[in-house]
Amino acid sequence: MRDVIEFGQLRTQGLAGLTRPTKIVGFAQPALQDPAFQADLRAMRVPVVNNYLNDLLGGRDLGSAPRRIGLGTYLDTPAPPTDSVNALEMVLEAPVPKAVLDRIDLPQSLGPTRHPRFFAGRQGSCADMHFDWLSHWLFQVPLIGRKHFAFLPITAAGALDVKANFARRKLRDLTLDDWSALVADHDGCHFVLGPGEALVQPPFWWHSVTYLEPAATVSIGVGEVDPVIDAIVAEPGPRDWKLAALFNTRLQGGAQAEGAGRMIDAMHAALKAKAAQRIA
Repeated sequence: MRDVIEFGQLRTQGLAGLTRPTKIVGFAQPALQDPAFQADLRAMRVPVVNNYLNDLLGGRDLGSAPRRIGLGTYLDTPAPPTDSVNALEMVLEAPVPKAVLDRIDLPQSLGPTRHPRFFAGRQGSCADMHFDWLSHWLFQVPLIGRKHFAFLPITAAGALDVKANFARRKLRDLTLDDWSALVADHDGCHFVLGPGEALVQPPFWWHSVTYLEPAATVSIGVGEVDPVIDAIVAEPGPRDWKLAALFNTRLQGGAQAEGAGRMIDAMHAALKAKAAQRIA
């Protein structure tokens, strides 16, 4: 099956030969499913905040400060009504405790690791279509529950009505059949991911994540980075709107027609232009 490989193959070859988001099956992780560990995980207090994707795209002024709550309590509480200020709460990019990381069987073949982050959401929570200003791959490991991941190549920007690195086109209500049709039209892919599986995600792919159940996932940066991109992105922050505007102008100017290699060239040009502006 396209875009699906066995964990043994990943352990042997690492990211070599992979160019697309790929689901990893046969990722048996008994240490993560140990009942005592699961109980400790659910007792862990996590920062819950309103989903910044909705805020940045011109939605309501959510304006809530993070609050800390037991993970199990958060996951087991039904989502508030959609018109509630807390309806969009999720655990977004929280630090990952060492006790969790130590239980993940991360293959050395994936190369250097960095920036582990913890994500969790109630059933129905969604991070709408966007891409990240990260030049490395991500290794996604489910801890609790199932999530749906959908991916479109960066060249699909024209179909998404993009604003910087976020899509204005709302896709959160699509069915799995709808997603199958959309990704087929743009040479993307989509997966349902749960415990016993994993996902490797290349940089600069549009992606949307929907929580089919109350779920929690660890995301770990793996592989090499692009030093030109990372050196400049690191200074203003990973969601720098001026940088995004520069990049999208060049992307819409023709880079999307020639695939990922041209896209990276466009990214480099945009970053160098931003650096020159800052120096001037």
